[in-house]
Order: sequence, then C-alpha cells, then structure tokens
Amino acid sequence: MSVGVISPYKAQVHAIQEKIGTTYREHSDFSVNVRSVDGFQGGEDDVIIISTVRCNANGTVGFLSNCQRTNVALTRAKYCLWILGNGTTLLNSDSIWTKLVTDAKRRGCFYNADEDKSLSKAIMDALLELDQIDAVLNVNSPLFRNARWKFCFCDDFRKSIMKVGNKARQEVISLLAKLSSGWRPSPKGRNFIFRRGTSSELLEQYRVHGQLNLIWTVDIITENSNHTQILKVWDILPLPDLPKLARRLDAVFRNYTADKMNRCKHKCIEGNLVVPMTWSMGFGDPAQLLSQPWPMGSGDPAQLLSQPWPMGSGDPAQLLSQPWPMGSGDPAQLLSQPWPMGSGDPAQLLSQPWPMGSGDPAQLLSQPWSMGSGDPAQLLSQPFASLVIRDESEAPETTKDLSQQDWPHNKKPNQRPTTRVQIMRLANDA
Repeated sequence: MSVGVISPYKAQVHAIQEKIGTTYREHSDFSVNVRSVDGFQGGEDDVIIISTVRCNANGTVGFLSNCQRTNVALTRAKYCLWILGNGTTLLNSDSIWTKLVTDAKRRGCFYNADEDKSLSKAIMDALLELDQIDAVLNVNSPLFRNARWKFCFCDDFRKSIMKVGNKARQEVISLLAKLSSGWRPSPKGRNFIFRRGTSSELLEQYRVHGQLNLIWTVDIITENSNHTQILKVWDILPLPDLPKLARRLDAVFRNYTADKMNRCKHKCIEGNLVVPMTWSMGFGDPAQLLSQPWPMGSGDPAQLLSQPWPMGSGDPAQLLSQPWPMGSGDPAQLLSQPWPMGSGDPAQLLSQPWPMGSGDPAQLLSQPWSMGSGDPAQLLSQPFASLVIRDESEAPETTKDLSQQDWPHNKKPNQRPTTRVQIMRLANDA
C-alpha cells in the first residue's frame, strides 16, 4: 500500500518529512510519500491525505483557492481520499471546498477530530510539543470544552509549565483532564504540607513528574446571577517552594468572606466523582437586593416610592401631606381627625371596619398588605385584651377604660405629655 501526503506549503512538507524520518523506508510493501501539490502532479497513491493548512474565520484557503492546484490535489487518490482541515474555514471559503464539506456532511463522511479520544489526544500532544500552551489551556480546546469543571489558570502556572519538559507537561495536562471530569486524587497521592493559615483550608496539591507539584483550589465565579464552583490552578512547583506560595496565598484568602470560604469548601459527590455546585444569588444577595420585583413596587430603586402607599403618595416630600389612614399629616393632630377605621374617639378605636380588614383586632393582619403578606411572623395576630395606659404620675400601673383617659394630643402644645401608651399582647387563652 502506498500513502501520499499532500500539502500546499513546502514548509509543512519539510516539517512532516522531518517528523516521519526513516520510519517507513524499510518496509517494501508500505510507503509514505510527502510532497507539495506541484510535486504530486502526474503521480498517484492508493491513499491520499490532503492538508488544507489554513485556519481562520473568514474562509481564506491560500494556495488552495487556485482551481488548478485543487484539481491536482483531489485527483491523486486511487482508492481513498482524506482531507484534513478546519471545517469552518473551508465552509466559509465560497469555493469548491465549501461544496466538498457540504457533500461530506450530507453523506455522513464528515468527522470531528475532537470527538475521537485518540485523535484529540494526538492534537493535544502536538500542541504541547510545539509549545502552543495557550491553545491547550483555552476553555474551548478539546481538553476542556465539554468538561464538568471549568478552569482558571493563573499567570504563574502558565509561566511555570512553559519551563518544564515535554513529559512533565503531558503529565500535568493528563491530570487536568482527570480533574475536569470530577476525579480527585486519593490521600495517598497527596502531600499535606499546608498545616497553618487559611491556605490549609483551601489549597490542594498533587505530585506530578517527580518533585513537581500541581497546586489548585476550588474557587467561586459569578455568572448569570449564580455563584458557581470552578478549579483555580495557581502553579506547578517543586516541593521546597510550596511553603512560600502558601504564605503568599494566605493574604489572598484572608480577603474571602466567610460565605465564599464555605462555598469553596463545599463538596457535592456523585458516585466517585466531585461535581461543581451552583447557587442562585437570590433575593438575599445585597448586590441583587433591588434587582428583583418588590411586593410594594418595582425592583428599580428610583421607582421604590413611586407606587401608591396605603398612607400616602410615594413622593417623600409629600409623605405627610396626604391623608393618613390614621389622621392628617400634622403630627400634632395625629389622633384628632376622623380615622378611616373609626372616629377620632379613642373609645371607638377598634369599633369600625378597617381599610385592610374587619374591626376585629384578631383580623388586623389577615388581609393582603401592599408591602407584603399579612403575616409578619404573626406580630399582631393574637386577640388584644386591652390598651394598658401607664401614667407616670400614677402607681401602681392600672388598666383604664380608654374613653375615660386624657390623650397626649388633647393636651396643650406647651404642655409636656406624661402618658405613654403600650400595646400588650396576651395569650389566646388569656
């Protein structure tokens, strides 16, 4: 069998030839030929593999936009033709390559390398070998695109992984792939050197490639009104350097709130895997305090007082200028005006129907309030026995008939009232 590899660029031809070397030269019944498009003109092989090279969003395919070169490349195979390239680039090229990709998809001959574990690993290994670490650590790379856990890589880690050898890199990437799935190392595979400080509560470590240690923590990000756990990778260091990192991170973790610390330490187990937790920020989050609809108005703080209040309009300047359910806006006349729930006579205080319920005090909060439900922890939901009036000039304390008392608002303006009114809540069985 003969295999031909075609590339439109001489630089890639040389790179592939150097990678293959003399591996297949000693096989008389199997050969691999790597040439440019022009080099294959007039030749054929049993299997042809074409590299389209280019990868971009605007569909630029370079030399392969030339119809003659494209014709040569596509007609060199005797039995089987494989085309390697970026699907998006080829589809957007508005050329014969667009039609080829569309036809391959229609016939079920289009394959995504990311979905094949062996091909995906080969891509990752090639990127590592070419020092394209950023492409490997990208959240959209095949390694992390469909992972359960999202990652955040610190700059120190990116710098450190560039300094280690290729074998160590592969071990680190393999470990990251396992961590992203929810796997966690057993205590036997970890060295617990963080004994003191806040770091001891959060930092995780795992030995890779001899004396190197991968250091990470569970952290929290806020997105889409949710708090979500992620894995934050701090660095990859030899064992003697870890205490210094721990001391530096102590200062970072001290700025975490108790709530964030608890969320970082929380673990959700599914079988043998640890899965990330997500919490809704909810109404109780101060940052979201005014972002949700209020029972008494909209969530817009500017509109907070723009809705009608039971006791007046929403304009603070007009707060006391409108009729109150219990009297006019003049504090001195607080109880001297007719009440919507009865007359100004204190003796008739609870004898008339209330705007928000019946005259029965036990039903005081049983009707809907404009600011919330009528049950504020059953504050006044028990029957009232009486209003107890304590006059500082009298002793002992006595319970008086309301209609017989002098009220503070009936005294002269320059006379200091000495009577205090207390509402006493008694038990149901009293």
